[in-house]
Amino acid sequence: MAGDQVDAVDMDGNFIVRAEVEKITTRRAYDRTLLVTLKVTKALAAQVAGFRVQDPRLSEPILDGSPSSVADDTVICRCERVTAAEIRQVIRQGARDLNQLKVLRCGMGACGGKTCEALIRGLFQNEGIDLREVVRFTQRPLVAEVGLGLLAGESPERP
Repeated sequence: MAGDQVDAVDMDGNFIVRAEVEKITTRRAYDRTLLVTLKVTKALAAQVAGFRVQDPRLSEPILDGSPSSVADDTVICRCERVTAAEIRQVIRQGARDLNQLKVLRCGMGACGGKTCEALIRGLFQNEGIDLREVVRFTQRPLVAEVGLGLLAGESPERP
């Protein structure tokens, strides 16, 4: 709601500043999308890419440090339905860059790797790989679908 305080974050989900929700609006053309405007200083505006809706600790993977702590049939990348066994195989073949896992389609789904990255990094740790050796997913900005007619200059109200 307007007036609420939220954590404004950058494209990687890193905290930037505590910000006030200035307003929440909708557009007829995007009836299932809310546009949330945050109040931040001009100096920080270009860095802010979104805001957190939950404490990030709630989505951290719970791993006990042993390679068997995650069963092989566990789905790690939910968007593309990639299992721990498939990811482990690529890691054991020498992958040290999460972008190499895109051969399995990890990080290419709707979330852009934002959901599975922490779990995949946990698998690297379980395989004895130092996370300093692992290159993170290339982060892509979130996008919204736009009809071709709108790009051609048609009014959003016209069919």
